[in-house]
Amino acid sequence: MEHVNNTPLTIVKRIGEKCPISPRKRTPRNAKNKRGRSECPVNIGEIYEVDISEMSPRGEGIARFHGFTIFIPNAKLGEHLTVRITNLDSVSADAEKIT
Repeated sequence: MEHVNNTPLTIVKRIGEKCPISPRKRTPRNAKNKRGRSECPVNIGEIYEVDISEMSPRGEGIARFHGFTIFIPNAKLGEHLTVRITNLDSVSADAEKIT
C-alpha cells in the first residue's frame, strides 16, 4: 500500500479501466486446438467405411467420420462406400472410392 505523508493512499480503479497485469493468461483465438481435438481421427492410406450424407458445390460426396469431414469425388448422396484417405489437412480429408 502506498503512503503520502504517513497517510495510507487508496487506489480507485475507474469502471472499464484495464488491469495492467492480467490474473490469468487466455489462450489465443487462433490456437490449434479450437475444437479440443488433439489428433486427427483418420490417417493417410487407411481404409474406412463411410456413408455419403451431403454433396459439395463441386459435386463431391461429403462423409463424416467421428465428426471429421471427408470429401469423395464421384460419389452419390446416400451411398455406403469403402474409401482410402489420399490427402489430409487440419479440418478435412480427401479420399478415393475403393468399392
